[in-house]
Amino acid sequence: MNLHIQEQNFGFRVTADELTALLNGQDIEERLCIGNHCFGYRITSARSESEISLEMAVGGFCLYVPRAVLEQLRDLGPSKHGLTIVQGGVEVNLRVEAAVQERLRQAA
Repeated sequence: MNLHIQEQNFGFRVTADELTALLNGQDIEERLCIGNHCFGYRITSARSESEISLEMAVGGFCLYVPRAVLEQLRDLGPSKHGLTIVQGGVEVNLRVEAAVQERLRQAA
């Protein structure tokens, strides 16, 4: 998983394997440590939410994604844009890597 932060934009990019893990109810998490300070970011399948939600947690960010949205992302097909919401003036984008999306579509 990759996270890109730029001004008022958060871009999460996942691999096909990570998307499958999310669809199976597993969280995916990354951690970046610089010296003694660590920053984490996680994507988790939201069970009670109806849309994507980004929350600040102690030491990082957590993106909650409902299963229906994960299925929509899986079915989206090749796209450099993925799915985007605006939350509190911040644009949040989630997508599967474009090259990986093409292989998923061909395998379906």
